[in-house]
Amino acid sequence: MPSKSSTLPGAADPTAHPGRPGPWRAAAASALAAAAGAAGLYLGGWPAAAAVVVAVGLAGVRPATAARPGHTGGHRVRSADGARLTEPVVAGWHLQLGDTQRTSHQSRRALEARIVALGQQLESVLNLHVTTSAAAPLTEDLMGRHHAIVDELLRHSRSAARLRLDTVSAARAMLEALDALNTLAREVQTISRATHLLALNASVEATRAGERGGGFAVVAQEVRQLAAQSRQAGIRIARQVGQMQAPLDAIMQRSGREDIDPDAPEADCATLTEEQARRLVRAIAGEVGDVRRDARGLHEECLQLQSQLMLLRGDLKELDRSRPGVDSLLQDMQRLRQCLLGAEDPAAGSAEDWLARLRADIDAGQREHARQASL
Repeated sequence: MPSKSSTLPGAADPTAHPGRPGPWRAAAASALAAAAGAAGLYLGGWPAAAAVVVAVGLAGVRPATAARPGHTGGHRVRSADGARLTEPVVAGWHLQLGDTQRTSHQSRRALEARIVALGQQLESVLNLHVTTSAAAPLTEDLMGRHHAIVDELLRHSRSAARLRLDTVSAARAMLEALDALNTLAREVQTISRATHLLALNASVEATRAGERGGGFAVVAQEVRQLAAQSRQAGIRIARQVGQMQAPLDAIMQRSGREDIDPDAPEADCATLTEEQARRLVRAIAGEVGDVRRDARGLHEECLQLQSQLMLLRGDLKELDRSRPGVDSLLQDMQRLRQCLLGAEDPAAGSAEDWLARLRADIDAGQREHARQASL
């Protein structure tokens, strides 16, 4: 019985398991080293994984030849070779776990950067949301602040309309009065002409009467002069009535047209109300433009936020892809421990099956890595 000091801690005596020859133990150790390489492939360490698989595979040949039956001190040799095999396997696992740690750190830093960017985007979205939400009260406040202008605008419009109606009514009444005055002037002229003819007839009759008609002739002369003055007064009245009718006719013509001369005095109220209306429309248009710009900025921020979320989702998928490799690595470490303890491993099957499965895993990892690199 060999001394316990030369036995690998935790390793079982191979004589206690006659059904498991030394070559199977070495092949199992080599297969588990390949499993460590497969786990590393999932995590991105392809060159290191291949080196570990080759190194440990070559080392696994030695215990198979050293464990032939009849060899003296076989238990000591197999224990020493097992320790020698375990060292590169564990070193390979350490390398792959280091790759896993680096990948995890990189993913963590990427996630932290994404989270910071998302926080900034969310803050911008919230600020824009607050601005957009405040736009509605601002619009209402705008209408409230300009309510007085609207009332003033309507008041001036109503005043202008009433002024126009009053002006048209007054002009119409004045035209009617002037027409009547013009008629009276024509009647005065007619009476003056008739009076002049009557005075002429009276003068003729006074001349025929001789001395007895001398006083009557003087009266006839005075009547003729009064008739002439009346005719001249009628002419002047008709001329003045015509001069007064001309501007009134112009007012009546303007009241019937929609385009009013802005230089005309009566168009001042219309010009004032139009300018107020333009100021109000410009103010409302400015507020609406601000709301539209805020809404457009909110849409752009949401698109950027969506892009950041897609990148974050990709980082999470990358972390999920590393989990199977880590799980496989942990399972193979436990399997190696059980094999070194001499326990049966029904899940492993034969060494050839185990190696075939690990090679399939490695090939699948290589294909997945190539696919991810091509994206």
